[in-house]
Amino acid sequence: MSLRICFVSSETAPYAKTGGLADVSGALLKYLLLGGHEIRLFMPAYAAIDRAEFGLETVPELGHQSLQLGSHRYEFSVLSPRAPEVLVDGADVHVIRDRDSFEDQIRGEHIVDLKPA
Repeated sequence: MSLRICFVSSETAPYAKTGGLADVSGALLKYLLLGGHEIRLFMPAYAAIDRAEFGLETVPELGHQSLQLGSHRYEFSVLSPRAPEVLVDGADVHVIRDRDSFEDQIRGEHIVDLKPA
């Protein structure tokens, strides 16, 4: 039985990686895709992610969204790559851009540069 899975991770290579979590989430993503499941990956749009390199563009229907959680209101947009060759192993990729929450660092660590030397 094939499932439609919403996969949420704070980091996934090649978009953002500080250590083991990106490797584990990438491995799990591959395993689920090999099982024939439809995956939609969601992760933060950290400032260090090169939007041009990955062809990230705002999804027209999901730009300028807001979400009220308790007394705090979050303003965000959803971006996706425009070309299928930048998908992660065939998963649909969506990054969440929130002008107030995401910085150049993940979990207080610097992002590993994943570009080839």
